[in-house]
Amino acid sequence: MKRGEIYRVEHNGRTTLFVVLSRQALCDSAHATVICAPILETGIGLSTQVELRAETGATWGCIHLDALTSLPKSLLTDCVAVLSPRKLAEVEQALRVALDLPDS
Repeated sequence: MKRGEIYRVEHNGRTTLFVVLSRQALCDSAHATVICAPILETGIGLSTQVELRAETGATWGCIHLDALTSLPKSLLTDCVAVLSPRKLAEVEQALRVALDLPDS
């Protein structure tokens, strides 16, 4: 499992896509969970949402960085895509906004 991978997950009774956001050291560790953000069909253009349609050609919608969740690694078994370095940089910027962190 790697930061920036997108997984299809059965969560709260429905199938949802999530992108892994935890640092790679945590992904590689024996820790049972990682921090993820859901990918929902629609967004409203918030600075905490990252559009995926242009990147993937899929109709996945956008990553919602205001809806972070900790998921058990055991649920993350169906990797369907990986974010490009450029898209991951957009996600990191939106995450800074969502958490009210200064730019690096």
